[in-house]
Amino acid sequence: MKPLKHLLSVALIAATVLVASCGNSNTNTEATNDDTAIAKQPVVTAPEAAINKLHWLAGWWQQTMKEGILFEQWQVAANGTMTGKGGFIKGTDTMIIENLALEAYGDTVMYIPTVKKQNNGLPIPFVMTVAAGDSFVFENPAHDFPSRITYRRTSATSLVAAIYGNKNGKMKSETFEMNKVE
Repeated sequence: MKPLKHLLSVALIAATVLVASCGNSNTNTEATNDDTAIAKQPVVTAPEAAINKLHWLAGWWQQTMKEGILFEQWQVAANGTMTGKGGFIKGTDTMIIENLALEAYGDTVMYIPTVKKQNNGLPIPFVMTVAAGDSFVFENPAHDFPSRITYRRTSATSLVAAIYGNKNGKMKSETFEMNKVE
């Protein structure tokens, strides 16, 4: 079995356990902070429809910080899946931190980041557990930080992304307010 297929199989099993442990297979009741309003919305069960609803992510998104520019760049592939990259720009230097993918596997939509210096450079799959309007939640309870990733479109040109999880034994979160520039 190829490593990605094995990893995805493990993620699908983990997602099944996560959904079953919530007591309602269509509801995520464990959300916190900005997820609270969308947490009780039903999960979209048709992966193609869910991925199509994510196509608004296509383009260049950034947050300007005093240290530089944090960015994500997304594009829609011919088959409807999405690929992207996230990184940081400081002066004239651009550092790619992660390669990103949004893909459908059966009835499941996966957010799959690959970070060079984490997980031995292997992809870390997150299962979409909530798709409500312009808000999406992806989870991997087996991963420490992050174990939950959220995206919420706040206007045609702005979004709030957040990550949550256990970092060094404490629950932590980080929020990113990004604007679309192309």
